[in-house]
Amino acid sequence: MHGAPKTLQTKDDYEVCHAEVLAGYPAKKEMIDRWQSLIDTQQIYVFDRILAADEAADGVEPDYRVVEDKLEDGTIERHQFVLAADPASMLGKLGYTVAEVQAKITELEAL
Repeated sequence: MHGAPKTLQTKDDYEVCHAEVLAGYPAKKEMIDRWQSLIDTQQIYVFDRILAADEAADGVEPDYRVVEDKLEDGTIERHQFVLAADPASMLGKLGYTVAEVQAKITELEAL
C-alpha cells in the first residue's frame, strides 16, 4: 500500500492501511486478510489436565483437544487442552477487541 508499512506492528500501522483502502487503494482483500489474521491468532491451546484412559473430554473441538502421548513404558497418557485467549496475541498487544476488528472487516467488505 502507498504510505503503509510492509509489516504491520502497531495499531497505527493497521489504521493507516485501513484508511488507505477506504480512500480507494486497491488492497482490500489483503487488508481484510490482515484483520482476520488478528482474530484467527488470538487463542491458543493450554494444558488443562490429564484424562483417565476411558474418560471423555470435557467438551468438543475446537474448544477442547485431547492429545495422546506414548510413555516410555508403553502406556498411553491422555492430555486435555482447552482453547484460551493468548495474552501474547497481536490482537491484545494492539489493544483491539474482536468486535472492533470484525467491524473493520465489515466496513471493508461493504466497499
